[in-house]
Amino acid sequence: MADYESLRKKYKDFRVPQVAVYVKGQKIDLTKFSLSSAVVDATAENEAAGVCELLFVGVYDPKKSRVDTTLMEALEINQSLEVRMGYGEPSCVFYGKIDEVEIQYNFGEEEGPTLRVTGIDAKGILMKAREDQSKNLESTKEVVNGILGQCKSDGAAKELKVGNLLQFETPLRQEKTSDFNFLCEVARLTNSSFFVSCGVVYFQDVLSKTDVCISLAWGKNLMRFSRSLDMSRQVSKVVVTGTKMEDSQPVKGEASDVTMAGSGKLASASYRAVKPETELENALATSEKIAKAIAQSELNQIAMHYVTCTGACIGLPEIEVGKWMKVEGMSEYVDSTYFIYKVRHRFDQQGYLTEFTLKGARSPK
Repeated sequence: MADYESLRKKYKDFRVPQVAVYVKGQKIDLTKFSLSSAVVDATAENEAAGVCELLFVGVYDPKKSRVDTTLMEALEINQSLEVRMGYGEPSCVFYGKIDEVEIQYNFGEEEGPTLRVTGIDAKGILMKAREDQSKNLESTKEVVNGILGQCKSDGAAKELKVGNLLQFETPLRQEKTSDFNFLCEVARLTNSSFFVSCGVVYFQDVLSKTDVCISLAWGKNLMRFSRSLDMSRQVSKVVVTGTKMEDSQPVKGEASDVTMAGSGKLASASYRAVKPETELENALATSEKIAKAIAQSELNQIAMHYVTCTGACIGLPEIEVGKWMKVEGMSEYVDSTYFIYKVRHRFDQQGYLTEFTLKGARSPK
């Protein structure tokens, strides 16, 4: 785990923030082309993808009275794109592919035409593959590796990390749905987080243990921080029903204890007379064990939205989605360890800033 003081020493008081852009593995010379801003959004939300936006100015050559096409030729659609931010030697904060290049001509602007480039990560590419699939699939892990493996072979991802996933007794059926939507559903059933961080595609349980990447404190290094509790979606129990394969007898599995990491009070501790439950029917629940596992996954997904925090600090590439952050210095009702759900790295004329959204299943008090 990194702490702010060690990072301050490592980066020499965070002087001279830097950004670097690589296309097809080749570094763009930012001494020739002015990068006005770079914004990277990463997320651990199963149904969303990571994106980045680069804005170049000064691409107009007044001597030749035309746009300098050298940069446009380098920023080729569908080529690999890596953005690094930091101090000294910048670190990767985004890896994916270029999906849009837009040049804007605005009369009267001092800086002349601007060039806007957007990139999407491996999940974003899967989202855009709209072709529906229909096929029977066997091993859960082999299914996930098979679909995600294409992202790696196409150069949209550097590495895959797929966990030991729940194995179902009946083949998974991908019927008239895209690979992306299918993977999101498998992630929900198997208690997996499906996200991309710096070119690595994760499809595994990262919520059951705290992999703390950084510790920040109010009054020292947190620029702003807020925390809210939301009971509206919370339940005390999830019940999943299904049918046995061999004799068509009904089966039922329940989950009432959240298995997400962290310490503190669950939402269910605040219920009074009525404790809401939710019941789901699933054709894949062919045994009590599988039904219970699906119920546990659903309960954990719901519980994660009990606590939401937002904050900002000086730009720190160490803050990554899918890991955990320890926050201190506010009160015994707030200080805790939270899951890093979303991160925005912003680099512009004001410097380098990192904003984040944290999630948790428990409140400290």
